Amino acid sequence: ADIMAAFSQLLNFVLICFAYFFYQSYVYRRPTYKEVLELRTYYDFIIVGGGSAGSVLAARLSDNPSTTVLLLEAGPSDIGHAQMYTPLRLTEMFLSNFDWMYYSEPQNYSGLALEGRKFYLPRGKALGGSSIMNYMLWSRGNRKDFDKWAEQGCKGWSYKDVLPYFIKSEDFISKNNVNKEYRGNVGPMKITELKGQQLSQDFIDSAISLGYLERDYNGDEQEGVAPLQGSIYKGERWSASRAYLWPAAQRDNLDIVTGATVHKIIFENGKAVGVSYSQKGKTSKKKLLQARSRREVILSAGVFGSPHLLLLSGIGPRHHLEALKIPVVADLPVGENLQDHLLTFIFVKTNVSVGRPTVSLYHSLEYQIFGTGPLGSPAGCHSTAFLKSRLNLPQPDIQLVLVESRIQKSYLKVSPGISTEVLQRWHNDLDEPGFVILPTLLQSKSRGTVRLRSTDPLDHPAIDVGFLQNDEDVEGLVQGIRLAQRFINEEPFRKYGSMIDRTRIPGCDSLKFDSDIYWHCYVRYLGVSSHHGAGTCKMGNVNDPTSVVDSRLRLKGIGGLRVVDASIMPNLVSSNPNAATIMIAEKAADMILQDMNE
Repeated sequence: ADIMAAFSQLLNFVLICFAYFFYQSYVYRRPTYKEVLELRTYYDFIIVGGGSAGSVLAARLSDNPSTTVLLLEAGPSDIGHAQMYTPLRLTEMFLSNFDWMYYSEPQNYSGLALEGRKFYLPRGKALGGSSIMNYMLWSRGNRKDFDKWAEQGCKGWSYKDVLPYFIKSEDFISKNNVNKEYRGNVGPMKITELKGQQLSQDFIDSAISLGYLERDYNGDEQEGVAPLQGSIYKGERWSASRAYLWPAAQRDNLDIVTGATVHKIIFENGKAVGVSYSQKGKTSKKKLLQARSRREVILSAGVFGSPHLLLLSGIGPRHHLEALKIPVVADLPVGENLQDHLLTFIFVKTNVSVGRPTVSLYHSLEYQIFGTGPLGSPAGCHSTAFLKSRLNLPQPDIQLVLVESRIQKSYLKVSPGISTEVLQRWHNDLDEPGFVILPTLLQSKSRGTVRLRSTDPLDHPAIDVGFLQNDEDVEGLVQGIRLAQRFINEEPFRKYGSMIDRTRIPGCDSLKFDSDIYWHCYVRYLGVSSHHGAGTCKMGNVNDPTSVVDSRLRLKGIGGLRVVDASIMPNLVSSNPNAATIMIAEKAADMILQDMNE
């Protein structure tokens, strides 16, 4: 009987392997991008950066066969890289060839547990941009975020104005009744509700027992608790490039060039008319290529890339450009207003195993054939809550995310980059049973900057994240910790013997554990970036001295040049920003086509 059982298991294994290889070889076909052998003399539009926003723009602007579009991307193609589309393998993207690998300048008020007090700031360097390496969490933000934009002079950007573009961008697939007044079901971005372990349901039940409602946070109200929604479909990452570029990959009027690093924008008579760029394997620093535009150059290089290129091209604060002997084209506050979400880790011990299963060969085959199992999960994140730290606040200022397992030291060393010294003196028990809650501060008052380090386009910019310069942000994040504690103390978690790990972080170990002053210290040491940077090319009224682009995303005082990405956000949305970035590009595409036809 044992021999027959073993033989049966072996036969099943062989059949699964055969099915997998048949599927990969004969059924599953990824597209290819059209090879560009020679550039056109002119393009209607040149898009710099093939990330979340650039992918949307390239597809939407090339919908009209008579409009020619060139998309320049510094990184490689996104096709043919399994780790890019396997959700659980997202951490393999960190510090890889698909990562810009930015680091902040050393900080004085935050990041005290990080190597060199520098924040690691990963950004996607491939078609799809950061949508190929983010945590795939799909959250629009709060309606009041966009109404504030409109109140600050961004005409046409209220919640009522942007909602149609959120709807247009998504295909929300849910087993529950969906409110079609708020949700889309025919858009390119496939969005699903993420199914977790029992622990995720316990998180939701704890919130309900505290009086919060379970609701669709991308619907009419954000406050409450819910399963996370993600840009994952049939177990695979649904990046912006996959959603928008793949269907457009063979269009005659869309040229996509990878390995192309733009060095400078070309201006003639106060108008942007093209760009100069290097291409991997084809040019040198002394011999650059040029691309020319009839209508517009559009920067979609991201929160760090777009201000970097503007500064190199002579658009930015006069004093900064003159110090580097860069001729000033326009004196604008480029690189100011940098914002991000700061989060921290609450490690919880349990007396029974509650986490995700270890990934086995069976799970790998299950995933490859059926798209199910732990490999199709974004690192154990399946439920979230948007909460107010004080009842009188107009909107949630804290997000809690549950991670269904402990976080390994190897991960903490890479992202966020905790120093070896701190890790050696701190946690030796991260393999024990437990889970983690991530409190995130959604409306930081602190601001940072992006500046040139040199005039070399290949040098990374100097990024000062500016976290926790404002003491109110420290208190806000501590209130997030207190909210997490309330969840942990509810019966759904108590049944596991859940207790906050009392191992005190080096640097705060002389302070009484769980006192306010201990947590104030803790967040200065272990508050880390959510990788949600925004705001460095601020949108605003044309008369607002703090704005860089107007409400149609045109550079103030410069013709033929727009910025379309997360850098234009006047205030960072109160959520993961990828959905809002894609919305911005959808709306921008309509505005660009309207302006073209006037």
